[in-house]
Amino acid sequence: MLYDGRKEQTRITMPSTIITLLATAFILMGVLAGDVHAQGAGLPARALYGLSLKEEVFRGKPPGQIAQTLEQWRVTAIFGGYKDSSLVAALHARGIQVFAEVGLFVGKNYWKRYPHSRPIVSTGKPMAPEGWYYGVNPVIPEIRQHNLEKVRRLIERSPVDGV
Repeated sequence: MLYDGRKEQTRITMPSTIITLLATAFILMGVLAGDVHAQGAGLPARALYGLSLKEEVFRGKPPGQIAQTLEQWRVTAIFGGYKDSSLVAALHARGIQVFAEVGLFVGKNYWKRYPHSRPIVSTGKPMAPEGWYYGVNPVIPEIRQHNLEKVRRLIERSPVDGV
C-alpha cells in the first residue's frame, strides 16, 4: 500500500505479496551490502537464518559447543541468537557474525495501536490477516518512528554485527 502523507485519509492499495517481496529484497540487499565474509578472508558468506537453540543439535549445549558446531559447518554468520550475550561472545570468538532479525512491516499490535496503518485492498476494505501475516504500511509516520526506535534500542543493547 502506498501512503500519501499530504492527505491523511488517502490510501492507495498495493497487494500484500508485493510489500512482502519488497521487504525481503531490502533485507537481502542489506545483508549483501554488509560485506559478510568468513573471518574477513574475503570468502563468501554461509549464513544460518533463524537460529533456534531448541533444535536437537543445539538443545542443552553450552555456547562454546554451539559455536564450535557452527564453525564445523563453515557457518560465517547467523540471524538470531543475539539475545544471549554468552553465545554472541562464543560466536564472535570463532569469527562468526551475528545479525538480529527484526519484524518491521508486520504485526497485529500495529493494527490495534495504529488502525490507519492497515493496508487497504483492491475492494477498498482493510486487509484481512493472511495466516500469521498482519501487514502494515511502513511509510506511516508512527510506524516509521516506532520501527526506528525498535532498531535503535536493539543496537544499543545487543552486540550485533548488523540488523
